[in-house]
Amino acid sequence: MRSALALWWLVLSISTATSIWVLVSTPILDLKITRAQRDMRALETALTSYRSRHGDFPRESKGLSALGGEFSENSAADPWGNQYVYRRPTTTGPYLLYSRGLDGRDDRGNGDDVTTWPKRYRCKDYGVNCP
Repeated sequence: MRSALALWWLVLSISTATSIWVLVSTPILDLKITRAQRDMRALETALTSYRSRHGDFPRESKGLSALGGEFSENSAADPWGNQYVYRRPTTTGPYLLYSRGLDGRDDRGNGDDVTTWPKRYRCKDYGVNCP
């Protein structure tokens, strides 16, 4: 019993120390990128569900508000306080979903915009990928 209790304390101590180390050593902006990507994955799931129910993705004019609930335009804010961008260039093609990122400027998924597709973020913008 004592060895199990000692092991439990050891695991708890290591886990707590690891969590604190990650929080202290990870830049806040990197955490914001991660949060934005997590949010967008949830939005992508909601968009796929919408397509299953309605036969297609929402029109760009309706945007994310077509999803309703927690994904409405008013509540779908990225970590920098901007609305996520939903673009549907054609009525039959795929959509684009991204955050305008740190500067709040719409670079259509380029520049400092945060995306779910593979992208390398610049050190000067987010303090990640620094040499």
